[in-house]
Amino acid sequence: MADLLNLDGLVELVDRVEHARGQALAIGESSAVKAAFHAAGSMSLPTASYTHGVDVDRFCALLATTNPDLATRFRAHRATPGP
Repeated sequence: MADLLNLDGLVELVDRVEHARGQALAIGESSAVKAAFHAAGSMSLPTASYTHGVDVDRFCALLATTNPDLATRFRAHRATPGP
């Protein structure tokens, strides 16, 4: 079964990345995250949605096409337990 990231999880992950680096995502970074999430949702399982989630690996791979550093940060923070 795929590791899924829903919209609530994405918001939490963005918060963790922003907190770790001490600054909010820039406008271009936010746009890249949004585009990758939408694209991953359109390519995911037939039941994928913002509620059920999108495949995390696909999301990170798509994000890496426009912002490899941010994708690396998202992967790292997704892999570590939250506070």
